[in-house]
Amino acid sequence: MATSDLCPRCNTCSENITHLFRECNKAKELWSCIPSSHLMRGDMDTSNCEWISLNMRSNSDIKLNTDGCWYEANGRGGFGGLFRDHNGDWIMGYYGKGAFTSSLEAEIWSVHKGLEIILARKLENVKIESDSLNAVNLINEGNPNLHPHSVMINEAHHLMDRTNTTIGHTYRTANQCADYLARWGAEQNVNLVFLVEMPTAMREFVLRDSLNIMQVLG
Repeated sequence: MATSDLCPRCNTCSENITHLFRECNKAKELWSCIPSSHLMRGDMDTSNCEWISLNMRSNSDIKLNTDGCWYEANGRGGFGGLFRDHNGDWIMGYYGKGAFTSSLEAEIWSVHKGLEIILARKLENVKIESDSLNAVNLINEGNPNLHPHSVMINEAHHLMDRTNTTIGHTYRTANQCADYLARWGAEQNVNLVFLVEMPTAMREFVLRDSLNIMQVLG
């Protein structure tokens, strides 16, 4: 079966670099919402840069990005996550506050909450991403000996088995949407909020990710 050369975003024009980043209506929507001061001009030396992007491949993919935060100065903590389809488009999200004692605890709790939603909604083929490599490793391995968060880690590990879910690490620059929700959760006085509609303030980041436009680490 032949593969179409049409742009997968608008399905009207041939897909090429110029169209993907400049001419596509979805690309124009993105550039119009980014302040001009945030746009890079001129040539870029990429010799010391690492390009990071949200990676959506399979048509069956559902991706859950999670994040957690904890502020030692005031003890406030939050968590959040968002589900997206294979195009990077919003499905649903969540956020809330937490009585955490560390950033790691907040990160693990956010994954745990996401797994509870996956189980309750009977979602399949979900790939979880967190920017906490420590949390990812602990949950993947399970059974941490004498770890202060061992109960929560083991519960998350078992929930992954029950839901046939995988978890992997991503960079912070590819996890900005979840970071926004976690920080928002820390400012609220609610334990858990389930989001059907995408918050307006997140549209820029979600749109950029859906277009697979890359962030730069340098």
